[in-house]
Parts: sequence; structure tokens; C-alpha cells
Amino acid sequence: MHFIRTLVFALFAIAATGAHSFETVASPKAARDLTDQIMTKVGTNDLDGAIQLMKPYTIVPEAEIDASLGQFKLQQSMIAQRFGASLGTEFVREERVGDSLLRLTHIHRFEKHAMRWTFYFYRSSKGWVLNTFRFDDNIVALFP
Repeated sequence: MHFIRTLVFALFAIAATGAHSFETVASPKAARDLTDQIMTKVGTNDLDGAIQLMKPYTIVPEAEIDASLGQFKLQQSMIAQRFGASLGTEFVREERVGDSLLRLTHIHRFEKHAMRWTFYFYRSSKGWVLNTFRFDDNIVALFP
């Protein structure tokens, strides 16, 4: 599992570089609504749909997201073999740092394991932007 954690983390721990336009959400509640929609797609193994929902709101360049998505798809069969079938998703927690940072954590549940999905939002002058997102199989990190 360490291999999967390292690979997945490396693929989506993307530093935001380059400039492109992005949309924002109005509030932390709207950010939660967006991540719930994304995770609904993830829970039905529609990763393409999840990424398409995410793209307008993130500052991560589209080309980097697409390249990482392609790499992840190569690993999907191994994940399914190790973790089993998808059982859906579950919201875990919301955390804030000051008035400008928000972290929303969900899990993608499988028959034998779970994957942690973490979304980081930053409050810009225009609203809340999806600054970065990550997912991995490090469920131990979910506990204090």
C-alpha cells in the first residue's frame, strides 16, 4: 500500500504554477457542496466527471491535472484489486485556519480499505478558490 500512497500523493500533490482564470465559490458551505458533488462522482468511479467538476475552481493548471489523471488511471485496476469494489464516499471533517483557509476531508470507501481525499480552499478577494487537492490511502493520518 505504501507504493499506492506514494504514487497517488505524488500525482496530486501538485504545486500551483502558472496563471489561468478560475471560478470561486461564495462560502465554506458552497465549498462543501462542491466537494460533495465531486466525491459523489468519485464514489461511482467517475473520476473524469469528478475532475471536470473540479477544474473550473482550481488554480492547478489544467494540463497538470490531465497528465496526473492519466497516470492515476493506469493504477486504477491495481487499486480495485487491492481495495475491492467502491462502496461510496463519506465526509470526514471541515477545518479552518483563520478566516482565509479551509480544508475539507472526505474518504472514498472500498470493501477492504479507504482513500483519503483532501481539498484545500483559499479565500481570495473574489471568493473561495480550490487551491489544491490530494488523495492517498493513508487512513492513519485521519486520526489525531
